[in-house]
Amino acid sequence: MGALHIGTDGGGSIRIPCGFTGIPGIKQSFGRVPAWPLSPFGTVSHVGPMARTVGDCALMLTVMAEPDYRDPYALPYDGADYTQGLEEGVRGLRIAYSPSFGPHRVDPEIAAAVAGAAETFGELGARVEQPELEVPDTAEAFQVLWFSGAANLFRRFSAEQRALVDPGLLAVVAQGERYSANDIFDATAARERFTVWMNRLHEDYDLLLLPGLPLTAFAVGHDVPPGSGLANWTEWTPYSYPFNLTGQPAGSLPCGLSGEGLPMAAQIVGPRFADALVLQAARAFEAVRPAALPPLATEPVPA
Repeated sequence: MGALHIGTDGGGSIRIPCGFTGIPGIKQSFGRVPAWPLSPFGTVSHVGPMARTVGDCALMLTVMAEPDYRDPYALPYDGADYTQGLEEGVRGLRIAYSPSFGPHRVDPEIAAAVAGAAETFGELGARVEQPELEVPDTAEAFQVLWFSGAANLFRRFSAEQRALVDPGLLAVVAQGERYSANDIFDATAARERFTVWMNRLHEDYDLLLLPGLPLTAFAVGHDVPPGSGLANWTEWTPYSYPFNLTGQPAGSLPCGLSGEGLPMAAQIVGPRFADALVLQAARAFEAVRPAALPPLATEPVPA
């Protein structure tokens, strides 16, 4: 463990661990942070900061966004200092609050915590509304793109490496190998339609607030919560992977502990390229609602 960490988020791998551990992190706009070597998961993969505070995330992103010609998808370097403007607050910003972002079940404690976050943003001066949203289903499109990416990675492995692969990932690879080129083209078209849908939402709202995860952390060594009946990890991550498809900035926002003492998280999402705005909103929330860490995080290390 440490103060600053780099996450690689192809479907939630910045925001999920942040949500499970009660720290902030941001999956930045796609291309904001140059990456090399390129991910086998293609343009759903992002690199971004995970840290103890929003300020540390902003500091990391400022450095990580410096140019690297080896990434053909990198955005033009603009020299932005993401630590500037962090304290400008959210007064006057239009925030769409979505309790479930589609027909997904959310743990009642998490739902209450995210509703509390919406109230806090309202108290800070934002114009928070709860619009009726008919959210497109992006699960199949994401699975086609991510699972075929996993299969692409797996084919490069030696026999010795393949023998070490987790059984859950082997199942993903097997499914990914069955997808055709037409499936990938269809998934890409669905991705584009969802991106346009989100663009339209941001015509009316500066930011989107929704749960970061529908559940708290579960036992290590499982791809899905034991006894849940879920088939794979995409079934409990309906709030993270959609924004890998759109390439938008999305930040994990710690918003309290469950009755079992486990961290809960909201998520704040901005239009593409509005990385500074997402950090600004996350910092405004953090300033009045500091992250509540579980007891293990503050226990002294034995000598």
